[in-house]
Amino acid sequence: YYSDSRSVEGKLVINPAETTTSGSSQGDIRYYATYNTNVQINANDIARLFHKKNPSSTLQYVTLKGVPSTGSLYYNYYGVSRYGASKLKLTSSNCDDQALYFSPSSTSQYALTELTYLPSGTNYCAQIPFTAYGTGSKTLSGTILISVNLSAVSEVYGVTPKGTAVTFPASAMYIAVSSASGQGLSSIQLLELPDSSVG
Repeated sequence: YYSDSRSVEGKLVINPAETTTSGSSQGDIRYYATYNTNVQINANDIARLFHKKNPSSTLQYVTLKGVPSTGSLYYNYYGVSRYGASKLKLTSSNCDDQALYFSPSSTSQYALTELTYLPSGTNYCAQIPFTAYGTGSKTLSGTILISVNLSAVSEVYGVTPKGTAVTFPASAMYIAVSSASGQGLSSIQLLELPDSSVG
């Protein structure tokens, strides 16, 4: 509607180019590392996620939709794979040039098993967006999230007898975060909840 009570009717159509299974800040696949430890991306983690979302389909290959802004992502970092290229640093301009096959059928195909992330610095999360393709034209878009700290974050336990509520272990979480990062905890984000059958 606009001046002089005139109006026009129309239809707004939104066609997303791709969808993600969850927010990128939470990550569909998560790894935890220290600043001096390389992270080998496990192809089976992506295959399990794909199968969970598409039970009737089998993962064939994956394409990367970006690289982390911090640290470095390599294909065949150690130079021992017989698939695809020799050691190759992946960038925003070349990361989606090749499909990464879960089960390569020839040495010219790139293998999903050959992705290695090299951290740089501490106390940050690196994100690797990807799209997985499977049989039956099934697809899945998701994000790999890699948390990098000074040292490994210790487990936090809340022990309670059966049928008795347990207080959320806030102080223990603060200590765990401080020990691993050297910084104080300001807030947390819950990424998952327990199954309703267990509490």
